[in-house]
Amino acid sequence: MTCALTVAIPTYNGADRLPMVLAALLAQINTEAIDWEIWVIDNNSRDRTLEVLRDFQQRSPLIHWDCEPEQGAAFGRQRAIERAQGQWVAFLDDDTVPAADWVAQVWAFAQSAWVDRALVGAFGGRILPELAGPEPVGFGRIRSLFAIVDRGDRPFVYDPHPGLLPPSAGLVVRRSAWLACVPRRLILGGRTGDTWLTSEDLEALVYLQRSGYAIAYCPTMQLIHQIPAQRLTADYLRPFARGIGWSRYVVRMLRVDRPRRPIATGFYFLSDLRRCWQWALAHPGGWRSPDPVLVCERSLLISTLTSPGVMGRWLHDREATLARSPAPLLAADSIAIAIPTYNGAARLPALFDRLRDLEIPEGLTWEIWAIDNNSRDRTWEVLIQIQQTWTACPLHISQEPRQGAAFARQRAMRLSGARWVALLDDDNWPEPAWLREAIAFAQAHPELGAFGGKILGAYAVEPPPALHELAGYLAIRDYPEFADRPGQFDAHQLRLPPAAALVVNRAAWLAAVPPEPHLGGKRAGRFVQGDDYEPLLYLARSGYGIGFAPRLRTHHQIPAWRLDRAYLCQLARACGLATFALKRIVTPPIAWPLLALRIMVANGSKALRLLPTNPTQDDWVRSVRRSFFWGCALSPWEDLRRTWRR
Repeated sequence: MTCALTVAIPTYNGADRLPMVLAALLAQINTEAIDWEIWVIDNNSRDRTLEVLRDFQQRSPLIHWDCEPEQGAAFGRQRAIERAQGQWVAFLDDDTVPAADWVAQVWAFAQSAWVDRALVGAFGGRILPELAGPEPVGFGRIRSLFAIVDRGDRPFVYDPHPGLLPPSAGLVVRRSAWLACVPRRLILGGRTGDTWLTSEDLEALVYLQRSGYAIAYCPTMQLIHQIPAQRLTADYLRPFARGIGWSRYVVRMLRVDRPRRPIATGFYFLSDLRRCWQWALAHPGGWRSPDPVLVCERSLLISTLTSPGVMGRWLHDREATLARSPAPLLAADSIAIAIPTYNGAARLPALFDRLRDLEIPEGLTWEIWAIDNNSRDRTWEVLIQIQQTWTACPLHISQEPRQGAAFARQRAMRLSGARWVALLDDDNWPEPAWLREAIAFAQAHPELGAFGGKILGAYAVEPPPALHELAGYLAIRDYPEFADRPGQFDAHQLRLPPAAALVVNRAAWLAAVPPEPHLGGKRAGRFVQGDDYEPLLYLARSGYGIGFAPRLRTHHQIPAWRLDRAYLCQLARACGLATFALKRIVTPPIAWPLLALRIMVANGSKALRLLPTNPTQDDWVRSVRRSFFWGCALSPWEDLRRTWRR
């Protein structure tokens, strides 16, 4: 059974702190309409934590308990994610007390259109301090180390480049995003015994950002962080700051591509050295001062400066371990149908009529995500009407403001929590057995990154006899070379299935496909194809196979205007213009100049050979092919122009 929101509290020896947090949660207001639960994860406590929790469980059925035997906050949070039933998981530390309306504010923000449009994968709020003792002089300079956050009264998305992120206290994460993007074993596990390495929460958020999710700030969520006097002493602050400083190298390098890390390390070292020098000038005698704030700053600066030497080899070894770690937990038999649509109000009702007729295997978990890609007709209203009467499975609707089918597919891939995602255009009607055949083929070939099947043409008017020679431009594919047997496509030759009716391994996509597509797809004033091949080439470059499923059949609806000669020439040219951008994905950069030259010469000569000797006798098949080859010949220049504009 699933719920809407899970509040998770990892705790270690929290018998004295948990009562305040749990009492505040049970006293939350405005939660009547929220389906929520509380999970307390005991991370190897040796005090009365379990007894305290049992007392609270008798007061409310909302509270659940589990134990994580591996020491470290990161392991406690991972256990909470795996046990949670909520779509969103809100983390609380056992020394952070939520405001009376905190749960209501969390849920209101999570359900807001702003969060959906920004594709938010996690968000945090305000954290205000409550010190048990007097505030040390200069405490404001180190308050951020204590997870104290107040960043104004307006929500915003954190810029990934400066590296500023919210702490884990009060952090709310999209569970499906965490499961898909965050390794089950982080490099930084959190403080354990004598090991004071922290920032495991920032590491998890970096993985989310790298996968295209936004991290946001919600000003209406407020917590009080209880800070005992012992945490403000020099003896505590010295190892506390040292652990944060050493962890910075790991968090920094995770943002940088591996080949660029040596250069980035050098730049960070010079920057940290400059900060040490500036601090020494601002605080004469600070290197020997017993003042707690100066001790904390000194320890942080030195440990940050030395973190490459301390953590470099350790990071390399742990990354190698992560590469061999188990994949994220995803339902074995789960599939989502993703429908990107632009101005699809007239086409969507007929498509959903076909989806109602799908044969659903017993035990299959499935859902539908319909993504409105900036439509200007009644698409959104039509989707809402369909959603109100749809009962076959969960039907989610969302909007993607960036124009282009590639962006809509990326949004669907990140919003869904299914293991497999079946992409379906709004003019592709699947046969009743389509979903059953898709999940059967996926289970038989779990190693594939994606697979497609046959796409048959459903023409509104009788097509010209010669159309079979050009049907590929209209995403109509029969693949006679496979002889109705399963096989694999040759990605290096751009022999690939189109996105219409493509089934994708979601974990492979998130791991291999960049979140920002280079080829966004058709949009106003821009007619360049290749957006469906681009992610498949990234999958192939990462070692995933692209398969052919012969029993997977859909019917592509072709209106009369798509058989017009001028349209087909434009479409063929658009396909050709993407050639260089696609082939360079699977070509080493050193060979790009030669690749560009070969594409221009070979395709230019083919186009010249197709020039008619008598223009009045130029048949439309030759003209369409000629448009394609001209597009191919110009594709290096088109790619250069597109890159320059970006």
